[in-house]
Amino acid sequence: MARGNQREKAREKNLKTQAAQKSKNSKTGSEMQRDKDKVAELMRQKQAAGKFPPEHAIPRLSPSSLNTDPRFFPR
Repeated sequence: MARGNQREKAREKNLKTQAAQKSKNSKTGSEMQRDKDKVAELMRQKQAAGKFPPEHAIPRLSPSSLNTDPRFFPR
């Protein structure tokens, strides 16, 4: 065969590029949880400040109101 060391060179190049890529997850579990809590707190502050008006919120309906709610049973 005339391939010579072409396969080995390609393999070395591929290993080098894979090593240079950022890994999928570099945070520990506690760091990820801390970041999630931080983002959740920011969203709560935005909602409290009125950046997301309540008409975009999902209505909380009790099972008894489903029978009389005009959104579900128009008259």
